[in-house]
Amino acid sequence: QKEEYKSSKAKIPYDTYNYIYNNGRLFETKEKITFVEGNITLDTKYTYEDKKVKQIDTYRNYEMWKRTLFEYEDENLKSVKVFDSDADLSEMYVYEYNGKKLLSARIVEMEYYENQEKGHIKSEKIIKFDNQGNEVYEYSKYLIDDTYYINEFNTEYDSLGRKNNGVWEWYKYKDGNKFDAHINIYKYIYDDKNRLIEIYSYKKEKTTPFNITKYEYSEDTIIEESLSTEGNETSKETYFKGLLVKKEEPNGDVFEYKYTFDSKENWVKVIEYKNTIPIKMRVREIKYHINK
Repeated sequence: QKEEYKSSKAKIPYDTYNYIYNNGRLFETKEKITFVEGNITLDTKYTYEDKKVKQIDTYRNYEMWKRTLFEYEDENLKSVKVFDSDADLSEMYVYEYNGKKLLSARIVEMEYYENQEKGHIKSEKIIKFDNQGNEVYEYSKYLIDDTYYINEFNTEYDSLGRKNNGVWEWYKYKDGNKFDAHINIYKYIYDDKNRLIEIYSYKKEKTTPFNITKYEYSEDTIIEESLSTEGNETSKETYFKGLLVKKEEPNGDVFEYKYTFDSKENWVKVIEYKNTIPIKMRVREIKYHINK
């Protein structure tokens, strides 16, 4: 499979992707990014063990750039560790299960200074799930200078497994002190077909929503309309069979996406238009192989 990205603006890079498969498994990807100043090549190779990916090596301009290692416990993916070109741990993903059900995921990004041996956590995300696989809690923090910017999102579900209410709190944390806190509350409304039709967003202790998102359904088309009641601004996105075909911005700009499909109804080319003027093109070359 091959993908290409083109833009009418010279400063935006031009990308080419090549995907190489072996016995139905991704074996190697080759990416070439072309800038005005020159090229960057990324070559990624996959190693498998017992039909599971065990190691991914990525080379940047033909030199080792990062190595990703996968650890499993029985059939469950236990952890993923990413090491940079200096063999320092740069990213880590840790998963906890109850049997085969995923309970939580922790994602850590490390940062190193020249005068530090072990480095420190630059960003962290924790996601927790209930027994039905619904995401009920998300925590994230990001370090800027000496202050952590923290987000916490709690979600409640009804007996049908649908989102019912959500609470988002974001604040800053420094030297053991929490400050500059804000809270938003979200309420979800469904129709008699269990389809999401409205999301109301409130600030804490406010009875009037600051944003309303509405969904309209018509055969293969979904229209998502977002209204900011504070700024009296409206944006709209239209999807056809899951593909974005139109986006209307509050400032009046209209983006449209025209797709070309192959004989198997997979898209192979999409052109992005801004106010009827083409500005980007993305091309995919898909090769189908019949296993004998």
